[in-house]
Amino acid sequence: MRDDFSKNVKETLAKRVGYRCSNPYCRVLTSGPQVDPAKSVNVGVASHITAASHGGPRFNENLMASQRNSVENGIWLCQKCAKLIDNDVRRYSVNTLNKWKEDAEKNALSEVQSGQKNTNSSKTIDSKKESEISGGLASPLKNSNETVEIISHEAFLSPNVGVLRIDGIIRNKLNETLDVVLSTDIYDSEKKIKVGRNLCNVNLDPHGLSKFRFLINGLDRGLKPRFEFKVESVTHKNNL
Repeated sequence: MRDDFSKNVKETLAKRVGYRCSNPYCRVLTSGPQVDPAKSVNVGVASHITAASHGGPRFNENLMASQRNSVENGIWLCQKCAKLIDNDVRRYSVNTLNKWKEDAEKNALSEVQSGQKNTNSSKTIDSKKESEISGGLASPLKNSNETVEIISHEAFLSPNVGVLRIDGIIRNKLNETLDVVLSTDIYDSEKKIKVGRNLCNVNLDPHGLSKFRFLINGLDRGLKPRFEFKVESVTHKNNL
């Protein structure tokens, strides 16, 4: 039996972070207007920090049901990041998610108090200060197993804040729905050392196309990056 969140808990989690994804490398807005002026659209998810049921991601058998479905055990994320944290539980630990949640709530409070968006904490990029990087892909898509292929990509470096943005389009080569986790490794092309890594989740319709984006923060401002993509996992949804 799952210890799911109540409607009130979900709304509380969303409101405490201003309806933004709590992942500091995402921070996308998760709510907006529908065409119907009386309705709104929501693409956010109230995710469990420790799983709602036995066998789930980061399950803690020492918690009571009232603790598992409480606000303290929840974090507000966009749909992509909600899937991401449960696909890589070693990377996205309880401590990591609690830190995300704490920082996201602090950022929301700061914005409310100051009336201005905390751009440093939300890892936003000033597009006017970006410069496009030509090339970058060091090798073909690794671990693709002929299931997907990247058909285009472009990269932009914001040297003032040390952030690399990579946008691309990926194609599903199979006649079935796929859930793909991509990674990118960033290298210093001059020093020939690895300097960063990031993951993103992509949902693909049969033989469909989808956009993806990586944001890599904390890079050296004078970096001349080289990067390569890799498929971390592929879930064949039609086989579930």
